[in-house]
Amino acid sequence: MNIDTIHLIVDKGLDSGREIHIPPQGAGMGSAPGEDGISLHDAGLSPVQCRLFFREGDGLWLECVDGASVAVNGQLVERARLYINDHIEMASTALLVVNDERPVHLVIENGPQRGRHIGVPPGGIELGRVPDADGVVINDPTVSRSQCRLYFRSGNELWIEDLGAANQTLVNHTPVTMRRLNLNDHILLGSTDLMVVDDGSKAKHSRVERIAARVNEEEVPGYEEETVPEGTTRRARAGTIRIKSGTITNTERRKRTDWTGLVIKVVLLLALAYAGLKGYHYLKGAGSAGEDHLPEIVLPDLPEFHE
Repeated sequence: MNIDTIHLIVDKGLDSGREIHIPPQGAGMGSAPGEDGISLHDAGLSPVQCRLFFREGDGLWLECVDGASVAVNGQLVERARLYINDHIEMASTALLVVNDERPVHLVIENGPQRGRHIGVPPGGIELGRVPDADGVVINDPTVSRSQCRLYFRSGNELWIEDLGAANQTLVNHTPVTMRRLNLNDHILLGSTDLMVVDDGSKAKHSRVERIAARVNEEEVPGYEEETVPEGTTRRARAGTIRIKSGTITNTERRKRTDWTGLVIKVVLLLALAYAGLKGYHYLKGAGSAGEDHLPEIVLPDLPEFHE
């Protein structure tokens, strides 16, 4: 375990999403651990809930302070060695042990629990609305009670297995029964979208890019790929077209077209109404003055044609 790359990510609590790097000499962690400690915003924690430290050749360790309650992977501990993907829970705060060198955890990109990090312990983990005792609850009514299982094979290979869910598990928009996962793969459970990431910073960067894409680009169904002049690029994927920011989007173009069409219709209707009103008053006046006042219609002389 490389102490330069291992760190913690706050998975749940007021500090959710925060990355915590542990100094080589170790540090206390709690609500008020002192100047050199790791402070967490959680009123349920002791000033120093536990101590994190490295033992030479033996990785990262956690030790509770003064009988404080800390659980690692759902088990209460007094002292425990920590491994990559271990889940630490204390009061209302949960933390995940991650390593920049390995793509070993997931982040929820879209859904009710957006932004949450989910680690996969060495023994694997089940995801679902009501998973087994050691599983991760996905608060999404479109997810099955036991949706899928994540586990490692051949050491570092992360795999996913669908557990016969009504809404089948999708990986990169493809239904799967069992499949190996790779970095940046997208897993869709019901309406919850998860991404395989290698560290918290990559996940946050990805979310920022996706949010920016939603703001600056628009999906319009039913268009094929096309090229637009003056260097504007459009990308078509799965029957959609995306228009880069800086150009008039299809929504804006439709709005302008709708307004133009409405104005034209109103002008035409007013013109027709005015013409009809003028004609009505003219005929009404002519009728009241007698038939002699009706205008005489004179047809022009037609030219004679000879065979």
